[in-house]
Amino acid sequence: GLTSGGFAGRISYDNSNGVTGQTLIIQNGANGGAAQSYTLLYNLADFGNKIATDTSNAHVALATGVADDGVVRANLRNGVFYGTFAGLGNSLSGLQLNGSSQTGMFQYTGSGAILRDLAVVNASVNGSYMTGTLVGQAFDGLTLKNLQVATTVTASGNAFTGGLVGYTDGGTLGNAYVSGKVRSNSSWVGGIFHHRCEYRPGKLGRRSDRWFLQRLDLKLRFCRHSGWLRSCGWRGRIRRML
Repeated sequence: GLTSGGFAGRISYDNSNGVTGQTLIIQNGANGGAAQSYTLLYNLADFGNKIATDTSNAHVALATGVADDGVVRANLRNGVFYGTFAGLGNSLSGLQLNGSSQTGMFQYTGSGAILRDLAVVNASVNGSYMTGTLVGQAFDGLTLKNLQVATTVTASGNAFTGGLVGYTDGGTLGNAYVSGKVRSNSSWVGGIFHHRCEYRPGKLGRRSDRWFLQRLDLKLRFCRHSGWLRSCGWRGRIRRML
């Protein structure tokens, strides 16, 4: 499980001796016991080489803790990702992304995409239009679950900047802890998403990107699009640069 202190455990694979062909199969008890095979990622280059896009059948998992490799990228994976990415409780450390539009680990996610069980430590993300740590632009139906992200996100030009996702058409966020700084000199800036969406737990008044310090099970309202927040946390600064 994941709390504000981190993951209670993780699954990792060691291929330091050149071992290949390791596999991961996860059984989905909620789907009649169906078993799903996952492609294992061992480094940042694997995101580009092993992750299939434009298909809902892509299932990938982070096999071990990974540190930034010094290669300048706008995204770890270009194109639209429709599949499932599982971090297995492992961490990405020191991630550095620099791009212009749709900057994030995943450039785009499509309907039904799932990102879960991942820690991102000391990330630095610089972009312009639609900038976020995990996803630049998420189409409707993105699911985010069990995420711990410490990041600095800076957008120098255009709109839509968030700690996790630059722009989203809606989806589900559950059990996420986000810390750091989000800066933009344009509009639509949020600690987690781009929108400063109000919610209604029986009354109005608070802003979703400024108050994530309690457990929530509330439906977002008054957004461009709506979705669900469950057990989320944000600590840090949100700043619009003038």
